[in-house]
Formats: sequence, C-alpha cells, structure tokens
Amino acid sequence: MDNAVNLRVNCISCSKLQTLTLPAGGYRQWRHGVSVQEAFPDESAETREMLTSGVCPACWNRMEGDVEEEDEMADRREEAARDARKARDKASDELAAVQAESSEALAQMDRERVTGVKNALVAAKEALARAESAAASFFKAVRAKRRASKA
Repeated sequence: MDNAVNLRVNCISCSKLQTLTLPAGGYRQWRHGVSVQEAFPDESAETREMLTSGVCPACWNRMEGDVEEEDEMADRREEAARDARKARDKASDELAAVQAESSEALAQMDRERVTGVKNALVAAKEALARAESAAASFFKAVRAKRRASKA
C-alpha cells in the first residue's frame, strides 16, 4: 500500500500487539477528528473496531459470544420467571379451591351440628312433656289416694 501508515495497537483485552496498515490520508483525517468510518471506508469492520475500542477481532468475537450467552441466560431467566408465575398462579387457584371446599365442609358441619342440637332439643322437649305427663298422673293418683283415705 503506497502512502501507508503502520499503526501498532495493543488489545485492551488480551494485550496482544496488533499492527494495522492504514492509508496515510485516512490516518491523517482520523487523527484530525473525522470518524473512523469516513476516514477508512475500505477497511474491515474489525480494523475500524480495533481503532475505536482497542479490542482485537479475536477478543471482540469472544466478547460478542459472551453477550450472546448473557442474552441466552437472560432469556432463560425470563422463561423461569414466567414458569414460576404460572406455578404460583396455579397454586393460588388450587389454594382458593381448597379454601372453598373447606368453607363448604365447615358450613356442612355447622348445619349438621345445628341439626343435632335441634334434634336434641326436640328430644328433650318430648322427654319433658313425658315427665310432666308422668308427674301430672302421679299427682292425680296421689290426690285420688288422699281423697280415698279421707272418705
């Protein structure tokens, strides 16, 4: 390459020395503030990246792989969170169903207790009526006996 500049750059990630051969005109433009894309339109994306970030192509590819791995892990975390929410919602629905069944069972038990108490009261009332009738018969017999003994 005629009028070329050899630029030596250490990768900020692996510290490996890279030598970049760049057109001198583009190098001057870049040094005076022109963007790397405008100054070096014919250079590869990896070369331009090395100039802007200081990261060599091998490290860049490795970091990009890490980013993809992180994205995949984030997707897995989101999926796990969705699954956890679904499981929580299902458990909540099941709990509500069990609570409803429990409430119905308690209500049924209460109805059975009330019925039992009512039956006991009816039985007690009947027993009381029988006792009153027996007492009335007893006193009637006692009065009859007293009258008979006075006569």
